[in-house]
Amino acid sequence: MLKKVIITISVILVVLLGTTGFLYAADNSNNKTFINVTSSSNKGGTITPQARQSVQKGDNITFNISIDSGYELAWLRVDKTKLDNVADNSYTFDNATKNHTIQAHFSKIKTFKVTSSSNKGGTITLNGKQDVQKGGSITFNISIDSGYELAWLRVDKAKLDNVAGNSYTFDNVTKNHTIQAHFSKTSK
Repeated sequence: MLKKVIITISVILVVLLGTTGFLYAADNSNNKTFINVTSSSNKGGTITPQARQSVQKGDNITFNISIDSGYELAWLRVDKTKLDNVADNSYTFDNATKNHTIQAHFSKIKTFKVTSSSNKGGTITLNGKQDVQKGGSITFNISIDSGYELAWLRVDKAKLDNVAGNSYTFDNVTKNHTIQAHFSKTSK
């Protein structure tokens, strides 16, 4: 009778602890031990599998990170270690032998303004203020009206006298920029 009461109490404790977030479980029926890996993320993307996952001790578990448009993965925290660079937007716990946590933190991608203008005698397209994401690129094309020529192109504060192909590209944008095309009448 005492043995039956102890077994019943043990089963009740396992059930109760399992529903209250108990992070370590043992299945003695076939000698398997399980650990939990808990994932979370903020707005801007997802990490899957989501929430708490139970895996057999010693197994591998991979988490994949999906990033929403306009966001970037700022960092990944594995247990208490912050990782700034994550290869292939995934992380694998190899031979997991203890409980782990993994958190993906996303941030909005910073945008910069590139402002273009021109005088009479031609056009620059794209015209006006353009938003460019950090690290992005943008190309401006210059069209010259009949009877005019491109006298110079000013990029930020630098005056360029020769522009190949009547276009200019800002690569790897990391700050605001300006571009101005100045046209003059051709001499006859």
